[in-house]
Amino acid sequence: LVATVLMLGSGGLYVRMIFDGEPVGTFATWVIFLIAVLVSLFSYTLEGSGTDQPDVTDNIMNLCDAFIVSSILAVIIARRGWSIFPISLFDTFCGIVAIVITVIWSQKRNHFTTYLAANGLLTIGYLPTIARVLNAETNPESFAMWIGYWFASICAFAVARMAIQNKILATIYASRAFVMISIQLAIMIFRFV
Repeated sequence: LVATVLMLGSGGLYVRMIFDGEPVGTFATWVIFLIAVLVSLFSYTLEGSGTDQPDVTDNIMNLCDAFIVSSILAVIIARRGWSIFPISLFDTFCGIVAIVITVIWSQKRNHFTTYLAANGLLTIGYLPTIARVLNAETNPESFAMWIGYWFASICAFAVARMAIQNKILATIYASRAFVMISIQLAIMIFRFV
C-alpha cells in the first residue's frame, strides 16, 4: 500500500509537471520504460503455472509502473506533440538497443531472457534521462518524483521479499529500480544542489 501510494503520488506529480509545461520527462526514457514494464508485467503474469499463478500485488512496483509510465508518456505526447522530435543520437542508440533486446526476448522467452530483457530495458531506459541531466545547465527533473520512486522501490523490495513464495522477478525489479534511481538522484544532487 505504501509503495502504491508513493508511486501513484510521485507519478501524478510528474504528470502534472509535464502538463504544466515544465521541462521534465525525456521522451526516449518513457518509451523504453513502457516497453520494459509491459515485457516485465507480461512475463511475471505468465511465470506461474496451474494453481501456482503469481499474485501481481507481490510485484506491486511493476503493476504501478505500467499505469504511471503509460500516463507519463501519454501526457508528454499530448503536451509536446511533434516537438518530441528530433531525438538525439544517444536516445536513438538507446532505442535501437531496446528494440534488439525486445526481439531477442520475444524469440527466446524463458526465465533468463525475461529477467535480462525486462531489467536490461529498464536500465537502458534511465540512460537518456541521465544524459539529459548531465548535459543540462539547470535541473530538468523532479527531485520529488524521483525521491518518491526511490522510497517506493524500498517498499516494493520488502513486499517481494516477504511474499510467501520466492518472488525473484519482483525482487530483481525492485532492486534494479533502487540502484538506478539512486544513481539518478546522486547525479541530480551533485549537479544541482
